[in-house]
Amino acid sequence: MKTHGTGTPAESAHVPVTSRLEWIDVAKGIAITLVVLGHVVWVLTLMDVPTSNFWQRVLKATAPMRMPGFFLMSGLFAHRFATKSFEMFARRRIIGFLYLFAMWLTVTAVVEVGLRLWLGYTGVRISRTDVVDHVLWLETPLWYLVALPVFHLLWWVTRRMPAMIPLLVTGIGHVLVDMKLIPLQGILTSTGFRGMIHYAFFFMLGACLSHVVRHVVGRMTPWMSVSILLAWLAMEQWLPTLPLKSLVAVPALFALSQLIVLTPLKLWAQRAGRRTLPLYLMNWLAVSIVGGVWLSIDIPTTRLTQFLVPGITLPVVIAMITAIWYLTRNVDFLWRPPAALENGIVNASHTLAGRVESRNHGLAGSGCREKSMTRCE
Repeated sequence: MKTHGTGTPAESAHVPVTSRLEWIDVAKGIAITLVVLGHVVWVLTLMDVPTSNFWQRVLKATAPMRMPGFFLMSGLFAHRFATKSFEMFARRRIIGFLYLFAMWLTVTAVVEVGLRLWLGYTGVRISRTDVVDHVLWLETPLWYLVALPVFHLLWWVTRRMPAMIPLLVTGIGHVLVDMKLIPLQGILTSTGFRGMIHYAFFFMLGACLSHVVRHVVGRMTPWMSVSILLAWLAMEQWLPTLPLKSLVAVPALFALSQLIVLTPLKLWAQRAGRRTLPLYLMNWLAVSIVGGVWLSIDIPTTRLTQFLVPGITLPVVIAMITAIWYLTRNVDFLWRPPAALENGIVNASHTLAGRVESRNHGLAGSGCREKSMTRCE
């Protein structure tokens, strides 16, 4: 049976590097834009800012492609660490993400204090840093930063197994959540622990079948891409309650990315795809601030304003985050763990592992001595 891997050099050579990177960056750009749009509509709704049902329908239709596509693309690059040491793997795929979760949870909590002072009870409604209700259950917009280390660890532990085993186990989890059979607390199936169970399959799909996914998507022709998109649109139109829609929606995301590669929109989508981290980390706060501005204007509720407000908020939020990132990109502690902290964690883990190993050797030696004394008696 086939095991996790990246394929042979010959297989990888089928897809040109530049073409592969183009569609991946574009697909990430589409996905992060849809994530930000989702938070725009959600936060504005919580703040009682007018939003149109049109945006709700867009989000409902694209929900099966946003996070599943993100996690699948994250899994595509796990194979780079297949032959690396666990220390390097942990530095790049565990410590950094968990540090960013703690750092930006702190930043978010501080900013939310200001939002509560400014917006009163509305600031409380949009808060996502309550320890019990949000942090412990990972019902926070930053939950992705915890899910990624967990998924990478799952891949690391199972990387020498036949690929079918982790795919089958995580696939069952995805089906159970999709059928609403997982009795876990959660606001949505797309966040927290339910979100992890829901999306682990797509990460493992990208990690286990990386070269297959890149080969298939890299070979999509425009006609194939149009056909996949039409199939997805037909499904959303006539079979909106069909389970497991992500199995069609994620290929549709990649098909759309291949079409956008052929248009002038490619450059915009690529830029967004290469800046997914700041967009992901800051979008909830940015939307909350822009929403507060809308509230201060006290705009009338009409069909036109319900349509325009989210449509205006989306590019404003993206521009705001891009500006903040450019101003702070050299402030290292905001975007990566300090070297001293990272080294301290690694050294502590080495010390702990050494103590456990010494204890095990000591117990083994004691057992041998007891057996020898028993023989002598």
